[in-house]
Parts: sequence; structure tokens; C-alpha cells
Amino acid sequence: MPEITHLLTGFHVNTDQGNLGLCTIALLRGRTNILVDVGHQGRANQLAAALERANVPREDIHGVVLTHAHWDHCQNTDMFPNAKIMIHPKELEYARDPKRPDLATARYFLNTLEGRDVEKVVEGAEIEPGVRILETPGHTKGHISVLVDTPEGQVAISGDALPWANSVVTGQPMIIFWDEKEAAESVRKLLSSSRIFYPGHDRAFRLGEGNAVEYFSGDDSLRIMLSHDGVGDMTLRVAPDGTMAPTVIG
Repeated sequence: MPEITHLLTGFHVNTDQGNLGLCTIALLRGRTNILVDVGHQGRANQLAAALERANVPREDIHGVVLTHAHWDHCQNTDMFPNAKIMIHPKELEYARDPKRPDLATARYFLNTLEGRDVEKVVEGAEIEPGVRILETPGHTKGHISVLVDTPEGQVAISGDALPWANSVVTGQPMIIFWDEKEAAESVRKLLSSSRIFYPGHDRAFRLGEGNAVEYFSGDDSLRIMLSHDGVGDMTLRVAPDGTMAPTVIG
């Protein structure tokens, strides 16, 4: 069975100066080494360090699954020159002409794939023994998630289709750029597929009795270093949020 290594924890942090965009990045080790999402360039050093701790050279990453084309999930593909880039064909189609309010899909995204080995993957594609693609649109047009067979059962690496534990309660992702109905169906699909989740912007968790969220132990804090007006470092500890309604863009 493939082994999942949680390289970087996802966080949802908004400020009045913008979103920090810290997504979950997972490493799958089976016959090949596959990353699910790669984050943005501001997190490149952290990703390189996490791979070094996992004893996986960047040159040995054979595949990268992009759950979707938003900047905070896809910018670091250039770190992995030997990797095949796997993405849904509808996401590639959408990236050519995103909805006008969707500023999270960079207009240069397709340019970053020029000269790369790009594989279009759809529902049911087995990209590694025990690793399959699940179509989970709604947050974006061609969003995908990854299902992984493990000794604990099937695990869902859900990206922003189910980005945080709050989505278990609301039945929606935190932000919907494409379609509310499809987004709700994707959450239902994920909840019927797994009880263990690696969400896009939250800590990994499992669902207990009555869908109670049980977070895995691990990194649940975010240190922010400030140097303005004499303010020093601060550490923010992530805790389960109250129920928040999703935001619909456009």
C-alpha cells in the first residue's frame, strides 16, 4: 500500500492585506513518489526542507497531482523538473478563460506548464496502485481529490473541495468559485468515500461517531514574525472554528 507523508499542514489565514494561502502538501510513496499539490512560491523553502526530512530528493518526485489551478496550490511545479503534472481536463479548459471575479486562477498558469509532461486525469484513474482520482468540482470547474488505500481505510486528500473541518457541518467548501450545487455534491461524495481527510487548509482529521471531528496530532500552530512598530513574534494556535457560511464568488 502507498504511504502518505503529510509534508506541510494547510492553514486558513486571512488578513486585511490578503490571504496567506498555506495549503496542505502530501507525499505519496509507492512504486513512485507523487506529490498532491505543491503550494505557492512563498512556501518553496519549507517544501524543500520537508522533502529533505522525508529523505526524498526533488529529482525523485515522479508525479505532481494538482487538485486545481489556484495560485496557492500550483506555483511550485518548477521545483520538480522530472515530474509528470496531473490535472483534470476541465481545469485546464477553465484556466484558459477563468471567471472574471476568480483572481485566484492566475492568467499565466498555463504558461507554467509549457514544455512539461502533462497528463489529463479523470474520475477513477489509478495513478499508482491504491491511489485513485475522484472528481470533486464546485470550488473550481475541474477540481479533483485523491483517494488512497491505507491500512486504516481509504483516505481522501481533498484539496479545496473539502478544505477544512467546517465543511463537514456546512456541506460546502469555504469559497465557491464555480458552482454551489456541484460543490455540495462533491462534499457529499467525499464524506461517503472516506472517514479520514487531508483537507486543503486545515489539519488532517478523522470523523468519529456522529461525524465528530478528531484532529490528528501534529503541527497545529503558525508562528508569525512581525517587525513593524516594535511588535515581536507571535504564535497562533489553530483550533476548530465555529460554523461559517461559504463565500460564493461571482
